[in-house]
Amino acid sequence: MSQKPSDLAPFVAAVICDKVVMEQSETIAQMKAQLDTSRAIEVTGPKGNPIFAIGSFQDGRFHPDCWDLEWLVDLEMTQQQQGNDGEYFTRDHRNGPSQYSSMHLRDLANIEIHLGGLLFATSKDVEGTAPIGLEGSITQNHSVSFLFGVKGREAWLTFHLPELPKESWISLKSTALYNMEESRTIERRSIYEMLSNRMSSKLPHQIVEISSISFVAEGVKKMITSLKRTSEFEQEKIQQLQTIYR
Repeated sequence: MSQKPSDLAPFVAAVICDKVVMEQSETIAQMKAQLDTSRAIEVTGPKGNPIFAIGSFQDGRFHPDCWDLEWLVDLEMTQQQQGNDGEYFTRDHRNGPSQYSSMHLRDLANIEIHLGGLLFATSKDVEGTAPIGLEGSITQNHSVSFLFGVKGREAWLTFHLPELPKESWISLKSTALYNMEESRTIERRSIYEMLSNRMSSKLPHQIVEISSISFVAEGVKKMITSLKRTSEFEQEKIQQLQTIYR
């Protein structure tokens, strides 16, 4: 018994509908992948290698202590391994055992901050004389933040210095107090250089962990605004797909 064309119509419509849904899903997946790349944050060595810490701009929030002036993003250390050819390769520790990379004080001399695959700032652009965090009490778990970048494109990068010797922390605090004196506006000493150069030679095994980055909001205002627009667009597409499935 032969089928009439009208009998096949529902099946043809179902196939077309499935194809549309599949194409829409693929489009959203591709768009999301592109967005993830454009919002990726990486703190690396010279020329992007090795990668020390990673994060995503979209996971940030306005800094609770700075109103809407800074966009704070938590960073995670990556596991670094060195191949037989001497090159580093990176594995995101969120997809495996939680393990910090072996970043040391000497690495501070040549680090880069990348945002969306583009170079945002380097250790050549760091304001090393006036960090935040040295005003705290003397403990065995120290954190200090330095301002990287140029005017209009700046970010505070926070370093954690676990088990830093007490005398070294006191030396950093003393230098910070020295720099705060009004008479020292010209002769201020770089605390960042102290860490990356002088202390690194005395403490070659001192570990450094990067915990967060706080972008000055004015310099990334367009990216912050686009987060809401993109989120609304994604929700609209999902709703369209749900409508098709019904």
